[in-house]
Amino acid sequence: MFECSNCRVVFFDRQAFQLHDYGNYYDYTDDWDAERVGWEVKIRRRALKQQLKRLGGYVEGRRLLDIGAGPGYLCHVASNEGWQAQGVELSEKALRVGRQFLNVDYVQLDEIPEGSLDVVTCYHILEHMKDPGEFLTKVHSKLSSTGVVAVHVPHREPLSFAIRNLLKRRNQQAEKYCQLYVPEHISGFTIESLANTLRLFGFETLMIRTSAMWSTYYDPFFLKNYLRARDYSGIFKHSLRSFIDNVGVAIRSGDWVVGHFRKM
Repeated sequence: MFECSNCRVVFFDRQAFQLHDYGNYYDYTDDWDAERVGWEVKIRRRALKQQLKRLGGYVEGRRLLDIGAGPGYLCHVASNEGWQAQGVELSEKALRVGRQFLNVDYVQLDEIPEGSLDVVTCYHILEHMKDPGEFLTKVHSKLSSTGVVAVHVPHREPLSFAIRNLLKRRNQQAEKYCQLYVPEHISGFTIESLANTLRLFGFETLMIRTSAMWSTYYDPFFLKNYLRARDYSGIFKHSLRSFIDNVGVAIRSGDWVVGHFRKM
């Protein structure tokens, strides 16, 4: 594991392992029908509308591209709110759901004309990428002169993990709890390192904070799906961790780092 001397991002050696194949992601959607997809949209709609309202306040236009769009929840809600929304997604399974049930318009990033986008959303993308810098350079080129990119990434060491690491620090052989794990999460971010990274690639920070469960910037499906499965032990464990990380938000150590950045 390494740390960049410029931006302070921690990362694994990308050459040491095979990256995860995201073409087969979302295999749990194989048996989804219209009712299930509608439920997934319903539990996210309020938070997504709030996110879109804030993003809309930064820009005059309404052309949005969601990279890593998955089944297209954000694109679907954005379209209903008057945005011209498109998605980029690698998973064929997610593409099936989005096209069949949500009428999502999926495209390739390279197809987008340069300087044409008002907002790009990248939710839980950067931590997976072999070359985040190359990706951010391309995003920068696709945005208009006043365009904005919204980034969500896992916090490298949220408060719940930091407490566990503190409790086990006497054991020098024990591995630290963190949100980096190969081959999926290969880069780890904090508020500072995410802001530094975006600045290096031509973006100024408009807003940056950490977030945790039950906030506007958190996907609610974790707890909701525990309830659907009646996994009460899982509910307790996840709720306890979420409570701790909500406390961590006050000290910039929540579960996720959320940032909005304007093209410079």
